[in-house]
Amino acid sequence: MVFFHFVLLLVAPTIGFACTIDSDCSLNGICVESECVCDPVWKGESCHRLNEGLSNVAVHLKDAWSWGGSPILGPDDKWHVFVSVIMDGCGLLHYQTNSVIYHAESIDVLGPYNITGEALAPGRPGQWDSGAVHGGSVHFDASSRKYLLFHTGFQYDLPSPNCTQNGSIAPIMNSSSRKIGLAWSWTLKGPWQKLPSPILGPRQGAYWDNTDVSNAAPFVFPNGSVLLGYRAGGDGVALGGGIGISFAAHWSKKYNRISGHDHVLFAAEDAYLYQDHRGSFHMLVHAFRNGSVGGHAWSSDGLSWNYSKFAPAYTNVVHWQNGSASSLYRRERPQPAILNKKIVALFTGAWPCHLVPDPNTDIYDGFGCASFTMVTPILGMTNYE
Repeated sequence: MVFFHFVLLLVAPTIGFACTIDSDCSLNGICVESECVCDPVWKGESCHRLNEGLSNVAVHLKDAWSWGGSPILGPDDKWHVFVSVIMDGCGLLHYQTNSVIYHAESIDVLGPYNITGEALAPGRPGQWDSGAVHGGSVHFDASSRKYLLFHTGFQYDLPSPNCTQNGSIAPIMNSSSRKIGLAWSWTLKGPWQKLPSPILGPRQGAYWDNTDVSNAAPFVFPNGSVLLGYRAGGDGVALGGGIGISFAAHWSKKYNRISGHDHVLFAAEDAYLYQDHRGSFHMLVHAFRNGSVGGHAWSSDGLSWNYSKFAPAYTNVVHWQNGSASSLYRRERPQPAILNKKIVALFTGAWPCHLVPDPNTDIYDGFGCASFTMVTPILGMTNYE
């Protein structure tokens, strides 16, 4: 059994910032004579900001809202993305009763992506995921040669709302039922076999994560063991929500919190946990603070975590390939496309506007304020190695 111990440190770059060690550079570069020399895909005085290029629409359905996508490069040299789609004409806030995970593919990480069909659907009435499956995160287990699709499930045993009949029907908030599940497949095109029970759910008792558990952020080690980040603490972040860590000796076995060290990030959700080319661990997150922005946390050894609470990894201001720019209403669910342990693109959920139409509606194929899945190239890869 491997045990991890986590310590939270809040780090904020200041005027006249000077580094002393590589961790001051967010482990995204090295400290040389008090200045951070950033890896090409990162920039900023503390190497905290992703070096973004011009964004593109990856998946935008004509008859449904989508919300983010998890990418992976397949053995067919195609990029496969698992996208949360909100069914029956409903909007994003109906994700707790109407979400299904679809599969899309492209020969280019930047698309265009072709949806091939449904990858994972809710279970039958009475099952823990009978209402919706959402927020897929796809990974490959080298030890078993299987693909793993981690996801959030909601239980809702009544018929899901049909917004095609009533466009103003209110979403059903069912957060207390959410848990994390896992499905596996021999191929990225399925079929996907769900494990019979959720792998992680709320704890009983006076714990910070006793209300709900969601947003799977796994790192799968070569031997099949898993370090799993998860979001918990309810939708009221002021009540203690954030990101915790658990560990399983194998992805199909029991996931255990690390006693006393499981609540590692605060006021954050939608984590993606990865290891870079130096062996350091990182998390990209949606940070709850002014605006809809990305946060970044880093760890040299999996024992202690640093969190840049104030320096965003990305913002909701997006520059498009046609030369225009948008300030998105919400930009969440960061899921990087990683090749050789280096980020080549970033997928996020994009909600362009809330009540007032965005002037750049041509970017969104004329679908107004409906959310979609966006992809942004991360620059600098040609300077690696």
